[in-house]
Amino acid sequence: MIVDSKLLKLREKFKDFYNDNLLDDYKELEVKRKKYLKLFWFSLFGAILVFNLLGVFFAVIDFTGDLAEDLFEVLFVLAIAVVGYPIIAFKSQTQETVMSKIVSFFGDMKYGINSIFDKYIEASELIGYYDKSDVDDTFCGKYNGVDIKVSEQ
Repeated sequence: MIVDSKLLKLREKFKDFYNDNLLDDYKELEVKRKKYLKLFWFSLFGAILVFNLLGVFFAVIDFTGDLAEDLFEVLFVLAIAVVGYPIIAFKSQTQETVMSKIVSFFGDMKYGINSIFDKYIEASELIGYYDKSDVDDTFCGKYNGVDIKVSEQ
């Protein structure tokens, strides 16, 4: 097995960087994760309970038809939003807390949510035809003297 000594050194440096710059953040995030996980389970249980009660209520009063279906669909979408909120909120807080620090380990790098312009994606010929660009994380800066811009599309 061939071991890349540069990679091993980089890993050791990152361990030190993690302990000095990220460990406390992750400890705080773990407390928040547990809070959001409880909120997720409470929301999910509440949504299931509400839908079961609505099902019984609709059956008792014989409420059927298009209006009942429309009401059910609206409530279902609302329930998904409520149940999904803790997951989205925790992801957002995690990104805001640690991502800038993580990319700074690699030097003059910045984290943000920006897009690589579609013309650059098309010019790279790395990706086949697509009709929409959906941007999430972007890292840009200079690494080993090379300008870099990476975007999760």
